[in-house]
Amino acid sequence: MKAGKARASAVAAVLLVAVGGVTAAQAAASTFKTGVYTGTTSQGEKLSLKLAKVSECGHGHGLCLFDVTQGYVTLTCPPGASTNDYIDPFDTPVPANGKIHYSSVRSDGAKITESFQVKANATITGTFTITNVPDSIEPETLTGTCSANVTYTLHRA
Repeated sequence: MKAGKARASAVAAVLLVAVGGVTAAQAAASTFKTGVYTGTTSQGEKLSLKLAKVSECGHGHGLCLFDVTQGYVTLTCPPGASTNDYIDPFDTPVPANGKIHYSSVRSDGAKITESFQVKANATITGTFTITNVPDSIEPETLTGTCSANVTYTLHRA
């Protein structure tokens, strides 16, 4: 009889820990403050992102990161050429830990890496790195590639 009670207590304790883990993850996500976050990039350009709760975002807490004002990024190019790009989270679901990171390669060969960190203290930090961007859309005038590395910290408005 005592062994049965001990086993039942152990099972109850494991279930309690498992449920507590889910609750802790949801609690961490719910500490993120929704609203518009604004700031400037390391290049001095304005950037605004919105953290909103929408059912399409899933991940248990339904938070998504949207662009309000895309952050303009000036790329460093060979002499005589210039181009730009934009920081854009593409309506990204925010996981419970608040970390978003993705990399892609565009059809023109440009490599993009974006990272966003949503924090409970009502800030969002991030980086945007782009490399291997052709400095011209015309193969005859291509003289090299452009790149940029931008950081930013945004605060809830």
